[in-house]
Amino acid sequence: MSGLARRSSLAYAALALLLAISLTYRLRDTIDRIDEFLHGDTIARLPFDFDLPQLTIGSLAPETERAGLREGDTLRSVGGRPVTGVNQVLGPLRDAHPGDRLDVEVDSVSTAGPPRKAVSITLQPMRVGPPTLEDWLVFAIVSTAMPYLCLALGFWVAFARIRDRRAWLLLLMLLGLSNFSSSWRSLYRTDAFQSIAAIYQPVLANLLASLLMLFAIYFPDRLEFDRRHPWAKWLVIVPILVRVMAPTSCKTSRL
Repeated sequence: MSGLARRSSLAYAALALLLAISLTYRLRDTIDRIDEFLHGDTIARLPFDFDLPQLTIGSLAPETERAGLREGDTLRSVGGRPVTGVNQVLGPLRDAHPGDRLDVEVDSVSTAGPPRKAVSITLQPMRVGPPTLEDWLVFAIVSTAMPYLCLALGFWVAFARIRDRRAWLLLLMLLGLSNFSSSWRSLYRTDAFQSIAAIYQPVLANLLASLLMLFAIYFPDRLEFDRRHPWAKWLVIVPILVRVMAPTSCKTSRL
């Protein structure tokens, strides 16, 4: 087998592996989306978002504010267990129902009370009442049609032009777009694929801006500036890569 044929075979194998991961994640996400769409009134929504590694909470839902938490409070424990990562927070929430209570302990940013306080949040449903027309449109277009269209287009182009680096760039960009909005419940299932999902979605979603920049540089022809200064783009990309691979944030989609 010639060197060119061997490289093509390896590229097709890599493409097949990426397709298997992408389809598995997308099907899991679709199943969770359907569950949330049909049973949103019986599934608890996220009461807040939080950053890693600082564990600073933000985007507070009304039930969280009523419980006494504030933007900038720092998570210390959930359900009596110290928070050391994402799973300690989102694991208990995945299968929670409206009316369940989430006990959290935080370091407070407020100077009016004790520096550390414990509160109990009464969880609320993702949706009240039947799906609206807007819910139907978001589900059909944003959650279903667009992600699968991105997968189909990206993998078709990469398969047809397997040795073209720009085809792979287009594929990664479309995968980033398809994963920009995902159900947080899909990331934190307790199954064998969970560790892969927890890397696959955040990395592609956070790299989307860099991939769009590279797309602008290389399509349809490479920019003259990049030919002369190929190192310049890495001044932007490397810090993003470091942050993504760390990873230092857990911003979850409520869609």
